Amino acid sequence: HRQSHPHNILALAALGILVWNPSDLFDAGTQLSFLAVMGILMASRWAVPKFEQPLAADESQMENRLLNAVAVLGRAAWQYAALMLGIWLWTAPLIAARFHLISPIGLLLNSVLIPLVIFVLWAGYLLLFFGGIHPWIANVFAVPLGFGLTCFLNLVQWGAGLRLGHVYVTGPKDWWLVGYYLLLVGMIFFR
Repeated sequence: HRQSHPHNILALAALGILVWNPSDLFDAGTQLSFLAVMGILMASRWAVPKFEQPLAADESQMENRLLNAVAVLGRAAWQYAALMLGIWLWTAPLIAARFHLISPIGLLLNSVLIPLVIFVLWAGYLLLFFGGIHPWIANVFAVPLGFGLTCFLNLVQWGAGLRLGHVYVTGPKDWWLVGYYLLLVGMIFFR
């Protein structure tokens, strides 16, 4: 019943990939996946500010509930924004180095796209599952899947069309990347 540390699980996953197919560790997609998880782990440690306001004794119960709901929504928005920033801090330098692209609009768009991806994935899973039972039932899930994919594509095209939605860069050198990631790892493990 020992608790496992997320960094140990991530290292175990890297070892599993190394055993299964060592060349995958040098694939940009695999590296970005591991870096995104490291960004999530780092951002999950960031302190959440207090959004609650102390109420006076004479304020109504309804105002108290409303303020508590705003506080819960504020904390959730803060945590979500922190996760997006953490992922971006860990992945943006590698994307710049390997693909020569920086996309600042991704910070904002990911906040909308991630819930949309979850919706699209579940609609696709349900379509596949019920499609195996009867094709007519699968049609019920094809409409939301098509709608979700269309929204996703339109949002990405809109973001790509913005003037500074993405910028082509020469990208940092590999020695700079090593130093940057060592600094980030140091911030996590030696704070």
